[in-house]
Amino acid sequence: MERGIGAVSALAAGILAGAVVTPVLLPWLPGRAFSVKGGLTGGVLAMGAAIWERGAVEAPSRSRCCLR
Repeated sequence: MERGIGAVSALAAGILAGAVVTPVLLPWLPGRAFSVKGGLTGGVLAMGAAIWERGAVEAPSRSRCCLR
């Protein structure tokens, strides 16, 4: 079950990178080809997901939030 959640999260992150993040950052990403820009965005998002999965970065907890 835990691997399934990770796979679904990776799929959602890929869709988010391709459908939202890349078009928003298109003018500022280096390179002329769309494939380079998409690969760069996807690579950065994948590295962030891998670091999070290894436990080097923790998700923010609700206890840290000032809203109660």
